[in-house]
Order: sequence, then structure tokens, then C-alpha cells
Amino acid sequence: MPTNYLTGDELAELIDCAPTSFACMRRYLERYNWPFEPNLRGFSRVSRPYLDARMSGTASPAEAPDAGAEPDFSMFAT
Repeated sequence: MPTNYLTGDELAELIDCAPTSFACMRRYLERYNWPFEPNLRGFSRVSRPYLDARMSGTASPAEAPDAGAEPDFSMFAT
């Protein structure tokens, strides 16, 4: 019975890497703005409904955070 998250084999097939290559999976998911949540072992958990929506074109890629953004520290100015 399928779970709400992709298995290691399914994610590896999507990315075309080894099922145990967690760093490769994470790099791919970050590069292409796929939302994921790492578990305690470092495996990137990807939602099966999000995969279905993204592959069918009903979900757009998640927005990547602005790497150059700085927090507003003006409240600490004296």
C-alpha cells in the first residue's frame, strides 16, 4: 500500500541516482525547488500528492528563497 511519501526507490528513479545517495537527492530537490522534509536518517521525504500535481502540471515549482536576502535588524538599532 503506498504511503503519502515517495519511497527511496521511487525518488531515486525520478532523480536517476542510487536509492542510498541522499546527498544527490537533496541537491537535485534543492536545485529544482522541490519541497521536501529530511528525516532523521537524512532521507528527503517528498509528498506523493505534490509529485502527482507537479508532474501533471497543476503545481508549479516552489519558490526558492532569495539567497541575497538579509534579515531586517533595524529594530535593534539604538
